[in-house]
Amino acid sequence: MTVQLKPLHEQTIVITGASSGIGLATARMAARRGARVVLAARSEDALRQLVREITQQGGEAVSVVADVQRQDDVAGIARAAHQAFGGFDTWVNNAGVGMYGKLEQLPTEDMRRLFDTNLWGLIYGSLEALKHLKSRGGALINVGSTVSERAVPLQGIYAASKHAVKGFTDALRMELHDEDAPVSVTLVKPGAIDTPFPLNAKNFLPSEPQHVPPVYAPDAVALAILHCAENPVRDVFVGAGGKGNAALGYYAPRLADKYLERTVISGTMSGRPPRPRDQNALDRPSEHLAERGDYPGHVARSSAYTQATLHPVLASAALVGAGLALRALLRDGSGTAASRSQERQTQTRSSRHQTIHSHRGAAIMGIFSKPIKTLDDLFVHTLQDIYYAEQQIVKSLPKMVEKATDSQLKQGFQSHLAETRNHAQRLEQVFRMHGQEPKAVKCAAMDGILEESTEIMKEVDDKDVLDAALASSAQAVEHYEITRYGTLIAFARELGRNDCASVLQQNLDEEKAADQKLTAIAESRVNRQAV
Repeated sequence: MTVQLKPLHEQTIVITGASSGIGLATARMAARRGARVVLAARSEDALRQLVREITQQGGEAVSVVADVQRQDDVAGIARAAHQAFGGFDTWVNNAGVGMYGKLEQLPTEDMRRLFDTNLWGLIYGSLEALKHLKSRGGALINVGSTVSERAVPLQGIYAASKHAVKGFTDALRMELHDEDAPVSVTLVKPGAIDTPFPLNAKNFLPSEPQHVPPVYAPDAVALAILHCAENPVRDVFVGAGGKGNAALGYYAPRLADKYLERTVISGTMSGRPPRPRDQNALDRPSEHLAERGDYPGHVARSSAYTQATLHPVLASAALVGAGLALRALLRDGSGTAASRSQERQTQTRSSRHQTIHSHRGAAIMGIFSKPIKTLDDLFVHTLQDIYYAEQQIVKSLPKMVEKATDSQLKQGFQSHLAETRNHAQRLEQVFRMHGQEPKAVKCAAMDGILEESTEIMKEVDDKDVLDAALASSAQAVEHYEITRYGTLIAFARELGRNDCASVLQQNLDEEKAADQKLTAIAESRVNRQAV
């Protein structure tokens, strides 16, 4: 069944956690765009303020004091929506709490209570929403996190809860699809957002916590949520940073571990004394509306990556985002996080603000070799990216040929080395067809994949296990290239450059064939020999 979602101005939207951060930004934006809103949170005073604000601006809103840990309270949210507006069209499970600290230091009871809100509150909300949406149709939007995909240190229990949210949401989506239910199920995965999250989280660190950049404004998430209320979307990252972490974790997990250890642990420490531990939203709700936090560095108003994934004309740019995000992240992580930590020990708050802002600005400018203003700019940049990747693969494959002991695997690497040299020549042809001189720009994603391959060759002694590892590493390379070439072909066709698309298609076909050959070698020979 095709899911049909109403325009926002015809909808009633339920939002949990509506008095703070993402929930508050979403409620305000939805009301401005004409939606009727049902606002749920624990603080009666904050909800009263918000309803008054919305109605004074001509909107329609009702509030429900509810703690999503309690299933009866969640049922009361649905009853209020029915009583006020006759039901609802979209339900946004946004309520959540945070906790900072090493896992061994966190009280287990506090961890359990965090799960009661972040997971069980979302489960109660989802099940309650479906009682209505399965007959009427509509959208269920669950707010997860980028840490739903890739855990980070010092927020381990929060990441665990958001992993569980992803698992529940993915399974629910499949079950509803199998039933042909008219419900769109979306997982929204925000990155670091300038909300009061660090201020409201229960903190067990020796320092006041803060976000690790890149940081985005709450409206960036609100825009994504409301887009998904009108358009069926499976899932969406808000911010390229989280997509970069997820991609790095998939292609080069050990490198991702090292990167996150280096950047997140130091970057989370603000250098300021921690506030009293009892000042947190896990133990008691805030009585005041608070949309923004106090992050002192650069806060991006929107995410170009997220906008590209959500809008059909640039949908193929979603495939580009991982590599671009990795480049931004790795350049940020090449020293700025550590230097910020040191600077905080000696600088005033004012100078610290200036330093962080300038570092972040430099990182943004370092993502691209020139300003990206059009799809043509993005096409050229992606050509430069894959051209660099092919050059690095030409350098790495001879090492893999030397290390491989299985005859078919060795022959496969040798054959693909010749193909890769041809790929680079075809890319040079595409550059010139498009009026550009061939130029390579550093591809941090490919560097990460190849760096892990180099580590494997150094660390694995057993020749059969090494062959299996080399085949796996080579396929990680192939999957990255397949994604890149697919994106380039989509861009070329959108730009009317079918001639370029035709040449690029030759490279894509050979990459797919190489991947299939590696799969056959791994499954029929190499993996078995490694057992």
